[in-house]
Amino acid sequence: MEHITVIGAGPLGRATTRTLVETGHQVTVATRSGTQLPGAQAARADVVTGDGLEGLAPSAAIVACCNFTYTVAGWRHAWPLAIENLIRLAERQDATLVVAGNLYSYARGVMPMRATDPLDPPSALGEVRADVTRRLFQAHEQGRIRAVEVRGSSYLGAGAGTGSYAGSRIVGPLLAKGRAGIIGSADSPHTWTAISDFGRLLARAATDPGMTGRAWHVPSAPARSVRELARLLFQAAGIGGEPGLRVIPAPVMRLLGWFSPVMRAIGQTSYQMEAPFICDDTDTRDLLGETHTPLEETLAGMVAAAAWDVKAAA
Repeated sequence: MEHITVIGAGPLGRATTRTLVETGHQVTVATRSGTQLPGAQAARADVVTGDGLEGLAPSAAIVACCNFTYTVAGWRHAWPLAIENLIRLAERQDATLVVAGNLYSYARGVMPMRATDPLDPPSALGEVRADVTRRLFQAHEQGRIRAVEVRGSSYLGAGAGTGSYAGSRIVGPLLAKGRAGIIGSADSPHTWTAISDFGRLLARAATDPGMTGRAWHVPSAPARSVRELARLLFQAAGIGGEPGLRVIPAPVMRLLGWFSPVMRAIGQTSYQMEAPFICDDTDTRDLLGETHTPLEETLAGMVAAAAWDVKAAA
């Protein structure tokens, strides 16, 4: 049994903590507000300012599931400070540092994306994440820390929330009204990563020394278009008919971006939904023996969670 610190209590932090607790580890969840998760200790700490980090109990591993305001300015401010504070914390504690990553740093249009591909970010947000990756593995190569990055695609699952494109932005409206506004194409294949699978691989990275020194892709279900995803969601929910998908025109996205920094950031990454966006997870399957949760099972869990939310609110 090891003590592991999870930074962040969003969907990935919760999934990682759940896996670690279920496998018998002692877990401290560190957030700015001191969020309490089942089976874990709570601590207050801010990875951007560094406040509270020195008071965290020594850990065998630190799993960074943190995220910040989804704007270019927000990421440019927060992420460089956060990764440096996390590296220093891991160095002081002689802990493995595991960072939850995404696919923003890969070149646009080069498919499928592999964990060994060079970093060639096509957006400002991708540049920020590429900088985080470079700093992380530079510290590893210098012998300061043991580093791992676990990268997933657009995630989905119960509790995906507003931070996920396939969370409340699409699945919520589809279940409530049978229709949803989308960006990009309704018919381009896209890799969707189950939150539970993401959390499971982050937890393994915290406890498996053989994973250090490189990035790994979370095993994900075969790529499906938004239209296919919506149809499977309807099947899981027992809803008849065809899902109503309305593509938000690019000029409207640009206009919204003038007034909303968040929409401007979303517009920067909309290329991921306009053409095939496919993740290759072969290394993780072949070298680690990991696999994915069936997409139908993940969607059924989302339907069940949505029904519970409605029942609880009644």
